[in-house]
This record gives sequence, structure tokens and C-alpha cells, in this order.
Amino acid sequence: MSKLKHCEAIIIKCVKFKESSIIAHLFTSNDGIVPVLVSGVRSINNKGKAAQFQLGQILDVVYYDREKEGVMRLKESAINYHFVSIPFQIQKIALTQYFLEITRNCIYQTAISSGDIYPLLKNTLIHLDHLIEIQVNLAIYYIWNLIHGLGLAPYLDDIRGEYLDLQSGEFCVQMPSHQSILTSAMARKLKELLEAEFTDVELLQIDARERKTLLESGHQYLNYHLSYFRLPKSADIFREILRW
Repeated sequence: MSKLKHCEAIIIKCVKFKESSIIAHLFTSNDGIVPVLVSGVRSINNKGKAAQFQLGQILDVVYYDREKEGVMRLKESAINYHFVSIPFQIQKIALTQYFLEITRNCIYQTAISSGDIYPLLKNTLIHLDHLIEIQVNLAIYYIWNLIHGLGLAPYLDDIRGEYLDLQSGEFCVQMPSHQSILTSAMARKLKELLEAEFTDVELLQIDARERKTLLESGHQYLNYHLSYFRLPKSADIFREILRW
């Protein structure tokens, strides 16, 4: 028997279904990613509802929970937060797609608790929407705080050794046989990044080379520590659009 569940959710993926419907993957704080069937959303007479189901949109939803794996059915939905700039700025669209894709690649349905990650994604999107100018450090801020929210971040309070081994997540004195490392200097940059607030992200002294290193090392770190992680295709797109 199905029961109604009311929650806040972020549209993290949409797939066309039949002629006029979609399956929307809702990212929720308690139940991870929940796929729901949204009937008639692509019909000519339902443009208002279609506007709700854009990637990154934050909604209040009610759906029929079957209490088992599979696609749920949406009962009703309403916009929780109205974006004012993200839908109209290509740089913000590119960053939004990156945030959604890398989150989706780290969490699937209820496999991992999303309690710490949901507010990170929501607050990042709202912060991005409010920005007048793009913060170039926001992507590396997000990926490493995502790693922290997953409970996978390396211990950075006591930096010992010259290198942070990304495979083991531990510091070492000598260079390991592989090249997947961060120097102690970069590890300190990472520590500053994880301790910063949204408003201070752009004040951090991180140059283009360091930014690229921290982004790619974040992808490497997730690849080592999450067996099902897939590299986000949108990373190259947003880097091209933001030119870094």
C-alpha cells in the first residue's frame, strides 16, 4: 500500500517517458534520490508545470511512496525557491549542471545518507543565483565539501609529511610510487577551502594552476574512495565556459 510523502527536493535529473510524461529524479534530504513519474508535464496545456521540472529547481513535492524500489508517482508540486539568474546565464547554467552531475554520481537512491549533502547543494545553488559575478573558486569549494559531507575527507588538522596520498587519504614523508598526490602546501590550501564560508571563498589566494589541481584531485579522490563514482562530463564544459 502506498502512503503520501511530503518533502522538499531538488530536480537532479529528468528523463522523457512516453509522449507527454517524464521521470524526475528528486534529490531529497532523507531518502536520497527518488524517481517519480510526472504525468502530462510535456503536454501543450501544461507549460506551468513543465517550468517546475527544470534541472536544479527546488520544489515542495508530495508523492505516493510505495516503500520499495521503483518509480513513485507524483501527486503535487510547487516551487520552493524561484531562481532569478541561473536560468538566464550560461556560466551559472554550466556550474549548476556540474554540481548536479557530480552529486548524482556520488549518491544513488538510499545507498548513502544525504542529510549533510542536501543542504550543501541547496545552499550552493541559492548562493550561485545571488552572485553578481561568478566565483571561480566555487566549483572546488563544492566538490571538496561534497567529499566532506560523504564522510570521506582526509584528516587535515595535523599535516605531517610532504605529500597527501589521494589513494590512502593519508600523509606520507616520501613520494609514493604513483602520482596521485597533493603536496603539503596544496593540502594547506585545501584545509583553508574546507574551513571557508561561502562569502569568503573568493578571498582565498588560489591561482588557476592550484584551482585546476584541486578540482582534478577531487575527482581522483572520489574515484579512489567510491567504487561506483563516474567522472562528471560537465566538468570540461564549465571549465571551457568559465575559461579556467
